[in-house]
Amino acid sequence: MSFYHEDDIQENQTLAMLMVVLPPLFFLPLVIPKLKESGFLKFVAGQTLVWCIAALGAVALLRLHFYITTLIGGAVMLFVIISYIIGIVHIMTGKDKVYPLLDNFVLFK
Repeated sequence: MSFYHEDDIQENQTLAMLMVVLPPLFFLPLVIPKLKESGFLKFVAGQTLVWCIAALGAVALLRLHFYITTLIGGAVMLFVIISYIIGIVHIMTGKDKVYPLLDNFVLFK
């Protein structure tokens, strides 16, 4: 069951995929008036921003102290990559599910 209208998902699925593949595009539904109306795009924008923050955190852990945090940073980065792939699959199938373990971080409503 989806919280967004099926037409909204079908109409904006391509842009949602572009936002996930090219994360700096997450801001588009927040600034372009026509796209502001799409709840699905706002949802994907929030998920993409959360994913970017998690990826940057994993990279920071990997760079912080190589020997101590390599295992932790590597595990976090593996989680980020897996959740990224899951997010792409959800968008391609038209689902509005959040990334695993990141469900508490809803940024845009």
